[in-house]
Amino acid sequence: MTLTADIDTSFEHLDQEDGWSGAGLVRGLRLGEPQVEGPLCILPIFSECGEETGGQPETSEEYVTLRQALADGTLEVGEVSQEGRVAELLFVNRGDTRVLALDGEHLAAAGLKQDRVTAVPFVIERLTTLRVPVSCVERNRWGARASRWSGDDDFVAERAVRLAMKRSTLASMRAGMGVYADQGAVWSGVESLHRRHATVSGTRAMKDVYAAKKAGLTQLLRAFPCEEGQVGVLVIQGQQVVGLDYVSQPNQYREIHERLLRSYALEALVSDSAPGDGSLAETFLEGVAGLHGEPFDSIGLGSDVRYVGDGVLGHALVVDGRVVHASLFATDSGGDPNSGRREGETVERDITGCPVYPRREDVRRAYPRQGDATGAVRVDQSCAPGHVSGRPVEEASVVARALRFADYVRSLPGLDLVPFQPYEDHLGALLVDVALQRGINYQRVVVPRARRFMTEHPDARTTSTLSALLANSDPHLLLRWRGTAAITTLAALTRLLLDEGVETISNLRAWVDLPGSRDKLLAVPNVGFKTASYVALLAGSPNAVPVDRHLRRHLERSGVRPGSYDDAVDVYRKAAALLGVSPATLEWSLFSLSTSRARRQP
Repeated sequence: MTLTADIDTSFEHLDQEDGWSGAGLVRGLRLGEPQVEGPLCILPIFSECGEETGGQPETSEEYVTLRQALADGTLEVGEVSQEGRVAELLFVNRGDTRVLALDGEHLAAAGLKQDRVTAVPFVIERLTTLRVPVSCVERNRWGARASRWSGDDDFVAERAVRLAMKRSTLASMRAGMGVYADQGAVWSGVESLHRRHATVSGTRAMKDVYAAKKAGLTQLLRAFPCEEGQVGVLVIQGQQVVGLDYVSQPNQYREIHERLLRSYALEALVSDSAPGDGSLAETFLEGVAGLHGEPFDSIGLGSDVRYVGDGVLGHALVVDGRVVHASLFATDSGGDPNSGRREGETVERDITGCPVYPRREDVRRAYPRQGDATGAVRVDQSCAPGHVSGRPVEEASVVARALRFADYVRSLPGLDLVPFQPYEDHLGALLVDVALQRGINYQRVVVPRARRFMTEHPDARTTSTLSALLANSDPHLLLRWRGTAAITTLAALTRLLLDEGVETISNLRAWVDLPGSRDKLLAVPNVGFKTASYVALLAGSPNAVPVDRHLRRHLERSGVRPGSYDDAVDVYRKAAALLGVSPATLEWSLFSLSTSRARRQP
């Protein structure tokens, strides 16, 4: 039995194409009987036109789901090049049927260097190759898998992570920058999952949260079977509608149903909310009906139509004039323009929590680029120090300068954004690297010594064993080093970490992000801001940006002249978010391009 919700669609914007208005989106939807278990209330969604056509709605051309195409072997997903790019994958549809991918579909196929999720929904045409924007949901690994895709990797990203991608991709499209997801926000969301569920993962992978909670999810999802003709779900947790997902074809929705519900149910496992109240559904749908669609070109077929309202953020994928997939999430904004802001963030946001970036054309008018016939960027030498194209640094917002710098990075020929590979388990070699790296040839001098130290002293992988080795040996002989400054730095760093209880690289990775840790590093002889950041980079902190002369030179070439060291780091971090990579990846890639002698790990 289905219930016809009395949805008031009188708010519809008359200047909208029907497939783009919120009213047109929900007008044909019908809600089924509530299914309740724990804090969740699930209302199955049916299509009115589907009831008139034997369960199959009149819709665009037939399609299969991403998982069906992967299982059939008609779709291949791989890196865009041998080196790979964190924020992009290559999809090759060799089949004679279109393929639908939802936002947040998990990708962990053989040959991928890291686990990713799709940043936006899309339909890929048959016999077509497509570059797809993605977000990384794993850290501290950059190497191809040997195993093929399996059912254990079969899930959609948790709802909060999908919401973060909706916010940032909308912001980038509004700014005319294409589709870019805020990688920092995604990693923050994944880390939050690990904290809430008390899960452990060597690579901080989202799939490890799902794997650890598999039993609880399986038990919870038994209460929410997919019904005949169902095309979606409206999910209520306690006293709030948290989201809605719709797929136009019942057969394809059935294939997606369980993994889609997992993205909502994961949150419910750690919730103490009262049972969901199904009466909230109608109010939510009436709110959607009053939204005004904002269409953009999809990365595949059709249009990616975005919906923004007080407390609602979502999209509809419209192909051949019909909605193929829609997803709408409740936000916690309540009209607060600062909602969704991460701690310490200075980016302004709208009422839904979306970052408000200047549009590309506005930034270029304010900060014109100097270029030759090839488009290469030149520094405007007429600018006095501390100015950008005649404007003081303080007048140029960090976001505007990050947009300018990101634009410059995209224009660099031969640049591949490849993640930095940190040390894995030898803290002694890491500290030798840090102590020796200041102002000398890294590849010829530092790498051989760090590599030799690791080979000759495999037990010096903890602070305690390294301290004992230094106490019982001549450090000059250990490092084959005559100078005293590096030896002093190595000994002082070892004492500091020993006093702080930092024994392993994983301990160090957590410690460098604690308040006060940088000040303690700066108190070590010969350690400045750059070297303190370099410690964090080698330990695997994705937000580390050791700004040296090479990185500062790139800022200057783009026309961005930072004031302080932290100002330069801030520009790099925000530019990395716009590019869809971690700050550490951006640092590593530009350093490698500048020196042609990348910091290869011993």
